[in-house]
Amino acid sequence: MSEVVAALGLDIGSVRTKAATAGRTGLWHQPSLVVDTGRGLWFGSAALTTAPGATSYDRLLGAFADSPESGLPGRMLGEYLRWLLGSRNVALSQARVVVAAPDRWMAGDGDTWPSAVGAEGAALAELVARLAGVESVRVVPGSQCVAAGVLPDDGALLVCDVGARTVTAAVYACESGATRLLDVEYADTAASGLPARLAEASRAGASAGDPLRWAALENERCVRADRARIVLAQAAVRERYRATPVCLPGRHGGAITADVLVDALDALAELVGTVVGRLVARCAEPLLPDIVVTGGNALGPVPAAALAAACGRASSARVVPPTAAASGALLIATGRARALDGFPHELGLAIRRVRCGLLESAVLPVGESSTPDTEITVPDDHTGPLPVRVRLNREGDWRPAEAVTPVDVRPGRYRVCAMGRRAGLGALLLRPENGADIVYPLGLRAPEPARSAP
Repeated sequence: MSEVVAALGLDIGSVRTKAATAGRTGLWHQPSLVVDTGRGLWFGSAALTTAPGATSYDRLLGAFADSPESGLPGRMLGEYLRWLLGSRNVALSQARVVVAAPDRWMAGDGDTWPSAVGAEGAALAELVARLAGVESVRVVPGSQCVAAGVLPDDGALLVCDVGARTVTAAVYACESGATRLLDVEYADTAASGLPARLAEASRAGASAGDPLRWAALENERCVRADRARIVLAQAAVRERYRATPVCLPGRHGGAITADVLVDALDALAELVGTVVGRLVARCAEPLLPDIVVTGGNALGPVPAAALAAACGRASSARVVPPTAAASGALLIATGRARALDGFPHELGLAIRRVRCGLLESAVLPVGESSTPDTEITVPDDHTGPLPVRVRLNREGDWRPAEAVTPVDVRPGRYRVCAMGRRAGLGALLLRPENGADIVYPLGLRAPEPARSAP
């Protein structure tokens, strides 16, 4: 029997794991892994990467929950992937899997970063590749998967993901089906008091020692998400609906009414406004008219708070389901959308050099910060802009790169490399043989190169 090559988009959230597969209808979602490591609770992706050394775990992606002793989480993950892909004949080694990672895993230092995801993302990709037997695994920030799934017109898209544990706001440059990060801001939902208020309302505090109580409460909220939206919509216009339960009694504790949930969401909406406001204040690019709001807590006053925090730079909020990241990850896995990571452009320096006894002008390409092996010699003091050139998305002609600030460069030898930056087209790093590094930030635009007259 022939083997089938398949694609999968996977979003291992802190409460629910969502998956989108090619060739099967609908989206699949199951409870995520919850682990008590002895040093605190871990949820979702973080729990998956630490679970082999954990003291106990209850559910791994909702699969084989009755026999957790049957193998390491990676082995169980492989079984789960085979089930999702629909056949034991699927060649997992050849499958293309894109995993939506928590945005807080974004690597970087200050205004610059060398890549899109950090060590945690690499650990998750290694786990899926090595233990589950999938060779083609890519980890992409969850908000970027959402942006890829929306596929808007070209421009800067603001995505706000209001999940169970984290509020994330990110702006992506979208062009011809490709997305790249411009800036990101996030905060813990605990800062709004939401988890504590809901736990108290459901009387979960009486069993605070139960490590799965919080997860059970959030899972109940996911199961009743459609009910919550309907009841909250009615409660906004009819007083009697405020006493209607949106979450029913269960493993998590007692019922939670619309009245309690609205009060808790009001505080969360304030936190969402703060996160989006910080991001918008730093982002100079014009935003697309619609902002995208997603996540399990994109309810009640939350989408309106995100829109208001955009300070008039967007005109509407589009709410997409929490499965949007998995759907976008599938599009990336199948090649229908491109998610650019690290620094997507190619930078170069316009130089003059002597070749074969003749003076010529040329553009010297420079590598990324992981390989700063391009060297230049600056013969004289230089003050002002640098002759930086850029090839957008590594395609087309070299264009002049708009500078943000002038720079002073002393004579000497320098290693130069390109760096990603949380605004504009990136930055050029100059590392002298002796002395401090020079970071030369670039602006937002790269005008078309001047054409010589015929």
